[in-house]
Amino acid sequence: MTEIPQAECEALVALYESTDGDNWTNNTGWLATNTPCSWYGVTCSPGNVSQLFLSNNQLNGPIPPEIGNLSALELLWLWGNQLSSPIPPEIGNLAVLRTLNLSGNQLSGPVPPTIGELAALAVLSLSNNQLSGPIPPEVGSLAALTELYLSGNQLSGSIPPWLGNLATLTVISLYNNQLSGPIPPEIGNLSALTSLGLSDNQLSGPIPPEIGNLSALTYLDLSANQLSGPIPPEISNLTELTELWIFSNQLSDPIPPELGNLTSLTLLHLSWNQLSGPIPPEIGNLSVLTQLWLDGNQLSGPIPPQTGDLSALEWLGLGSNQLSGPIPPEIGNLAALTWLSLHNNPFSGEVPTALTPLTLETFTFYDTGWCIPTEGDVPAWLSTIPNLYGTGLICGQDLGSLSGAVTLTDTTSISDVQVNLYRSRSQWGAWQHLTTTHTTAAGTYQFTDLGQGLGIDYRVQFVDSTHQLAPQYYDAKPTIATADVITITPGVPRAGIDAVLALPQPPAAGVDTESGSVAYNPDGTAQITMPRPNPSDITVTRAVTCTTGAPSAVTLTLSTGPQYAMANVSSNLYRATIPAADLTGNATLNVIAVCSDGTSTTTVGYVTLYDPSGIVSDKQTGQPVEGATVTLYQVPSWLPKTGPDDDRPNTCESNLSKAPDAPWSQPASTELGIIANADVTPTTPKLPYQHTTVAGYYGWDVSEGCWYVTIEAEDYWPLTSPVVGVPPEVTDLDLALMPTSCPTPLTDVDIVGPLNVTSTLYINTLYTFQAIVTPTDASLPIFYTWSPAPQTGQGTDTAVYRWSTPDTYTVTLTAENCGGPVTVTREFVIEAKDMFTVYLPLVLRNH
Repeated sequence: MTEIPQAECEALVALYESTDGDNWTNNTGWLATNTPCSWYGVTCSPGNVSQLFLSNNQLNGPIPPEIGNLSALELLWLWGNQLSSPIPPEIGNLAVLRTLNLSGNQLSGPVPPTIGELAALAVLSLSNNQLSGPIPPEVGSLAALTELYLSGNQLSGSIPPWLGNLATLTVISLYNNQLSGPIPPEIGNLSALTSLGLSDNQLSGPIPPEIGNLSALTYLDLSANQLSGPIPPEISNLTELTELWIFSNQLSDPIPPELGNLTSLTLLHLSWNQLSGPIPPEIGNLSVLTQLWLDGNQLSGPIPPQTGDLSALEWLGLGSNQLSGPIPPEIGNLAALTWLSLHNNPFSGEVPTALTPLTLETFTFYDTGWCIPTEGDVPAWLSTIPNLYGTGLICGQDLGSLSGAVTLTDTTSISDVQVNLYRSRSQWGAWQHLTTTHTTAAGTYQFTDLGQGLGIDYRVQFVDSTHQLAPQYYDAKPTIATADVITITPGVPRAGIDAVLALPQPPAAGVDTESGSVAYNPDGTAQITMPRPNPSDITVTRAVTCTTGAPSAVTLTLSTGPQYAMANVSSNLYRATIPAADLTGNATLNVIAVCSDGTSTTTVGYVTLYDPSGIVSDKQTGQPVEGATVTLYQVPSWLPKTGPDDDRPNTCESNLSKAPDAPWSQPASTELGIIANADVTPTTPKLPYQHTTVAGYYGWDVSEGCWYVTIEAEDYWPLTSPVVGVPPEVTDLDLALMPTSCPTPLTDVDIVGPLNVTSTLYINTLYTFQAIVTPTDASLPIFYTWSPAPQTGQGTDTAVYRWSTPDTYTVTLTAENCGGPVTVTREFVIEAKDMFTVYLPLVLRNH
């Protein structure tokens, strides 16, 4: 071997062996010849390996530490493979490396600090892996770095201020991590920066005005964080900017008119913030703008006529604001416009004729007060729009209705079935929950006050809250995407939207697991859920038959790769066990049977690993409750609070609004809640119920919104949790069930205290109140909850209160034992103490 040093050759061999080289997509020459410079993906300069390009080549396994022996390597491209394990610290030995691209793999652990030793490195790309921990300070030593890609990982901590010292940086891509804290103002030092992507993190605080110093910037994305405060007018200094993304934050105050200076902008996305005030007329200066998104704010007033100057505009999103007034006729000048969303604004009257010059492909105006006239240009124009999502209000006509009945297959009527009404609101499968009702004792239901005619259609879902019958959409469809479209002809009630509910399909396989729980989907597939920190073996048993003879092979497969031969345990039953160590992520379980007449593949289940949402326990003993049925509910259209001062209506408590150690306390709005529907609002697992594990765990990964659960377990009273907001994630919704067996339940509770002694209570005085329960020998333990919380004594039968201002106050006490809760409320008038003035004689003293 004379082409390259022995150590470099051994490094290539180690890479081949460590990453399953025999199964690479292309391994031409590798280990087959003694000329490694001719091996696929290897480039040599005289005497050394200088480039290694093995991207998208099915490398599978860890990068070996011997990689550090390729001392002359200038370019290392291994992106798009299945590389795993941590990046070896020996990577820091590649002293002349200029490009390191390991993106799109499954690398884990921290970014190795030794990367800081790559003094020649210009491009560092580690995106779309599973890297964690902070960005190491040693990266700040890479003085030659021009492009930094760390997006799509699990990096945490803050964005380091020293990034501002890397003067040659042109690209920073840190989106989709778990970075938190403020954007450091030092970012403004990077005068060569052209692209800055920080979206989908947990960044907070204001946008630093120093960002306006990035005079070369063409792309800025700060979306999907927790940034607050106003949009700094200094952003208007970024005159080269072509795309500005700041949606889904907590930005407030008016849109600065200075944004009208960004005349190179082609895209401006400020949706889903808390921006207020009018749309500035200066927005009309953005002559090359093709997309303007301002949905989901608190913008008010009329749409400015200057909007009609945006001659290149193709997409205009103004939905979910407080815009009002007439539509300016200048809007009709937007000849390039194909998308217009004006939904959820307080417009009133007829759909304006000012819009009819537009040639739209999509128009939304649902949840406004606009009605469609029965004749004239407007209805003719609306009928030409392929994707129309309107109010369904017909000027001068009554609203429509929809009704039906729900039965079993034997025609028996079913009462108390949850019936959900949805409407479509985009051509991309976005659905809006409108309302929910329940079937009567006769199995009937009805929705009234419904839109009809152009621009509105419906889907109806039927859900058995006991989970004994398979849910369905009209007409016997399994998903909302396949459900029959229901329209209402103006003036004609729509009847006959019926459903026949049936038992779910029998299980496709028997499943046993120690630390997880198993429920079955309506199609018979198993939904196996288990806490990510504590997976256990899964044993699957399935009956397999062939048309003739027995199968020659039966194999259980995980969609993540592993396969297991299933042993014949009796007659036609086959069984295999998946080791816990192989459960590395969510996966689909298939059984492959090889018969003489062909091979069949059957999906038998799904594995979902979750971070526990909470634990269900016995309130008396504190022990976990196994096998409790937990049902997930969503409160449609509600949003999580963004902070302790968030007093918006239709919001729920979140980890941003409550103290870290405070219990969840907002009662669930059960009259508004609906059983979670993963078709409409994604959840993982998709099944809306599960059973608690042996450790009492349950959990779902859910989308943004407000959620609560109900718990039912044999020998326990049912329980409804508080409503909680996500994001941030919730992992402490712990719930305690009270047993139903109770030798001596509580029948009453009373409060005795100072008013039994005196008729007047005063401010700034400590008063002690005592709980008295009936019967006095009620079964223990007894739990006491005082509201509002006392100075001391919460959780006991004795509470101490002190009031600082005169007023009328109430104290509510709830006592609970195994027989359930009893409650009493007392009212107290707190008065100011009389003030006495003492006059002392003035005495002149001689000194």
